[in-house]
Amino acid sequence: MNKRLKDKKMLSGIIAAGGFLIILAGSALSQQTALGQNYQGVYVDGTFVGYVAENVDVKDVILQARRKLAEESAACEAVLTELKNSVEFESEREAESVLTEAGKLRDKAEKQYQKASKTLEKAVSEKKQTEALIQRYMKEIPKQKEHAEQTQGDYRLILKNKKMAEENWQETIKTYTRQDAEEFQDAVNQYRENLAAAQAQKEAAQAAAGTEVRPDLKKLKQEKEEAEQKYQAVKIRYDNLRQEFSSNAEVQDILLGRLKNRTEILEEHARIDALYRMASGNVSGARMDLETYVQRYYLERILYAANRRFGEMSAGQFEFRMYDIEKAGEGKNRGLDLMIYSAVTGKEREVRTLSGGESFMAALSLALGMADQIQESSAAVNLDMMFIDEGFGSLDEHSRNQAVKVLQEMAKGSRLIGIISHVTELKQEIEDQLIVSKDENGSRVRWQIS
Repeated sequence: MNKRLKDKKMLSGIIAAGGFLIILAGSALSQQTALGQNYQGVYVDGTFVGYVAENVDVKDVILQARRKLAEESAACEAVLTELKNSVEFESEREAESVLTEAGKLRDKAEKQYQKASKTLEKAVSEKKQTEALIQRYMKEIPKQKEHAEQTQGDYRLILKNKKMAEENWQETIKTYTRQDAEEFQDAVNQYRENLAAAQAQKEAAQAAAGTEVRPDLKKLKQEKEEAEQKYQAVKIRYDNLRQEFSSNAEVQDILLGRLKNRTEILEEHARIDALYRMASGNVSGARMDLETYVQRYYLERILYAANRRFGEMSAGQFEFRMYDIEKAGEGKNRGLDLMIYSAVTGKEREVRTLSGGESFMAALSLALGMADQIQESSAAVNLDMMFIDEGFGSLDEHSRNQAVKVLQEMAKGSRLIGIISHVTELKQEIEDQLIVSKDENGSRVRWQIS
């Protein structure tokens, strides 16, 4: 190794150790940092060895390095001279001690040399890498400057649009981190998405509303509250009904077992009820009950006896007849209604169409027929007396004579017939009379026996 190369290696090590020279590597310092802090390159005998600050005098650095190298070289030569001159030692042990110490110094110097050689090789490799980075960065500098200028312009434009001073912006970036900015941006993006969705919903709602009048929100709110109250009331009612339904369902399950027996009972009841309604005349179209049906039997017997009297009184013109049994149950119960058959017209008519005298003869005939039927049905009953109150005044002479004739025939036996009347003509027909008179002293009675 020639002395110049050795000096260069020593120089690199000394400058690096002394803190004057910065050996650059691609991973340690970027071009922007180096250039931004104003560093300058250092060359020794035409070879680039690194950077130093721009305010440092390179010549002084090199002179100091060379001066220090010369001092160390002189020290090494002095040690060698001393070793050469010290060929004689007082003892072998002293010589061995010196030899050992010299060996240590040699090993130490050898280690320092190897370390310096590795440092130099590393520095050369890093130098090549750094030169490649410098060339690449030098090519990118115009683009970076253009990008920086554009970014600076955008930055100032944003400040202008936001009406914000740079001091305020600097204070903002000191207050908030980049993570905060990303969170703010996410919030802004989410807001914009929500805004777009809301705007779309608004436009759709406006299109759907068309020309509809905007509703009264206050009124709708009131109606909503009223509806809510009704809903709560209905809900309470629903819950109560649901609970009742649950209870009823349990009861139903219990009663289902008895339903079959109840059905049989209902069927029997329906049969009996139908029979009862038929017998009581509560069936539509058959209103005549069983009691009326039985009474018709006895009424027919009474009418049979009454027609004998009625025929004599009416000179064979009238006859009692029962209302048609086929029609007696239609509408209402007419099972005991009587009809009058007229031999003159050959038709039946209702009793209410008779005149006053005819009605009296009909009533008297029925009374006499009932009396006859009672005595015929029961031997223990004997009707020996009968009173007739008024009614004769409504009869014409022929009808009155016929009625009196019938009564006289009844009186020929053991029966006593009493007539209460004011009709003068009738008095002549009655033999025995109880006359009632009235004067200023009151009423008096007297018998008139023929």
